Amino acid sequence: MKRYINIISSRLVVLSAASFLLLYLVLSFYNRPASDDILFISILKGKSVTEYIHWFYETWSGRWTGTVYFYEVMSITNTFQNIHYYMFIYYLITIIVFIYSVVVILNFSINMLFNIELSYKTIVAYSILFIGAFYFLTFQYMEVWWWMCASVDTLQGIVFLLLGIALLIKEKKTIMHYIFIAFCFIYIGGGYEIYSLLIISISLLILCYFILKRNKQFFSFDTNHYLKGFLTALLALLLSFSISILSPGNMKRRTYLFKENKTENSVLSTRDVGALINSTVFTQKKFVAGIGFAALWLLLGLKLKNKTDVLKAKRKMKYLLRLSALLIIISIGITLAFQYIILGNSFIPPRGWTFTSFLITVFLCLLFLSFGCYANISSSITQSLIKIAPPAIMMFVLLLTVFKQYNYVSKYAREYDMLIVELLEKQKSGKTETVYVNNLPDPGMLLPIDISDSSITVPIRDILHLKYNIAVK
Repeated sequence: MKRYINIISSRLVVLSAASFLLLYLVLSFYNRPASDDILFISILKGKSVTEYIHWFYETWSGRWTGTVYFYEVMSITNTFQNIHYYMFIYYLITIIVFIYSVVVILNFSINMLFNIELSYKTIVAYSILFIGAFYFLTFQYMEVWWWMCASVDTLQGIVFLLLGIALLIKEKKTIMHYIFIAFCFIYIGGGYEIYSLLIISISLLILCYFILKRNKQFFSFDTNHYLKGFLTALLALLLSFSISILSPGNMKRRTYLFKENKTENSVLSTRDVGALINSTVFTQKKFVAGIGFAALWLLLGLKLKNKTDVLKAKRKMKYLLRLSALLIIISIGITLAFQYIILGNSFIPPRGWTFTSFLITVFLCLLFLSFGCYANISSSITQSLIKIAPPAIMMFVLLLTVFKQYNYVSKYAREYDMLIVELLEKQKSGKTETVYVNNLPDPGMLLPIDISDSSITVPIRDILHLKYNIAVK
């Protein structure tokens, strides 16, 4: 009986992971450019990649690596109505790299902690569950995951960090491994500044720790297989970050934020604090889904408990939990310091806390993993319920979510595409007076656009070369 319970539980875990993948693919396929995506597409039209980077670097921000990525995706086609196909390819590459990186890191970690090998299917399933937990625990997930111009910095910074770590922990490395490690950390350094500051701080803490411990083995290329990769990553990160922070656009943006903060002062502060609270996971139902995904790691703990002597790994697990909690505190401290020192106390949007939400996801998954490893559940009925009920509930909820979101996002994408075709047809007919259109329907989990907003309609006119104004009926 116990064997059948374990088989059913394993299959439900795999189906839960597959359900999240299905949700991700549905949202990815029906995602469309929104808000600043449209503005930046209108700006990059007719520009080479160097011209676009130069414009962005000089006028707004030093995040040059994300700028290159955004340009490469959005400039592949000159036909705006086909651009979502290339966005879908972007999201496919993202999830493949994300899963690969987590699989390598998780497999390495389990071998290190428990000295056992789990099946590839199990590792992949729990890797996807981790990504699912991160998705639902992300502060302002719509912008981080589905707003392309933000995603290339906030989401890709996490993805490239994990890929870099996955390559770094390989014992046998070729020159190509070091090139890709450098590439990953160059991307991070030229992206979201808070990520760079966090990783640089953590790297320096690691170096200081081993210096104070006088650990000669850590600093020996003969005994430490990871030292070359670590130094390659750190140097690449520092070089790229230096290019990023020297951007004239950073100073212009900082000056603008200082002026805005002075003019709006306490009113801005009160409003933004409320916006932060309302947009975080703690006031949203999706937080429960994030906890649910992380809680499924308890089942991984039960699986490991049955295969090895987990008491030997108990000290390491406690150390990892404390370390992840410390990293959350460091992340909060550096983000707040960045807000007060660099931005002049201007409000950091919720997506600026993405690294913190990622570390919270790591902490929760480790916490539930340790519960599974060390909880003493004597009742076989209770064990059976724990193994079957949570993954079954998560699978059921996710499939309902997929069905509901499909209805929202497919209708939104269809109306979006029809709107673009309608505008182009009006242009072909020689229309010059204002064209009145319907606003787009609810996009569900995707980021909406407001056709009544001139910051949307003006760039659309530029992209489609329209000779008339657009207004909402």
